[in-house]
Amino acid sequence: MASLEKVSKLRTVDAASLKPVEKALFIMRKYPAIASAVDLMVVFLLQLCGFYSERLFAFPQFPLELRFGGFAADATPDFTIFDSHSICRIAVVKDKCIEEMDAEAQLMAEAIAMAQANRETSRERPGHPSKKQAVGPDKVLGVTIRGSLFTFYVIPVTNAILDPMTVRKSTIVQTAVTKSRSFDLCDEMGSGEIVLHLLLFREIAAWAGRASDRRGESESG
Repeated sequence: MASLEKVSKLRTVDAASLKPVEKALFIMRKYPAIASAVDLMVVFLLQLCGFYSERLFAFPQFPLELRFGGFAADATPDFTIFDSHSICRIAVVKDKCIEEMDAEAQLMAEAIAMAQANRETSRERPGHPSKKQAVGPDKVLGVTIRGSLFTFYVIPVTNAILDPMTVRKSTIVQTAVTKSRSFDLCDEMGSGEIVLHLLLFREIAAWAGRASDRRGESESG
């Protein structure tokens, strides 16, 4: 495991940079029923880890729908991380207060909704050879936040899952979700792990956007 000091040396994230996050965390713990207090903490942490720089942007409450045939249900993440191609890369789901709640089911639904939106976005890109081949990333990164506890996920969402849903059929494909243990932002070691995981997620999302650039240049050339 990496401590906050090791992360600081690797990515120039130091203890002083965490001060706004710590203040927001204090406010969140003092007023646990106020959702905006949690939002403030998440925004500061995403800013610290570079999710508003270069090719990425963290969009709060971006409306997404989970579609099953002709039916649709709201599946809006608390924060959606986009790249420069408007492809959804990361979903952040937070509980509305510190009280224990299970946000995993919500995250899974939103990951599928993101993959569905990515498929539509990829179809609209100039030079795409075939709508039938259009699909976004087959893995969605996810984060759940319960109070000060952060858990990280890699969620495979492939065509084998998406295609049956367009015609209201259930899928028989088993999906293996990779899940970290939970890390506590109030703990020094835990805060270092959270920053490290967020930085890794940011690098993965940014790399995927650069790879999309290269594919676009190849198609247009």
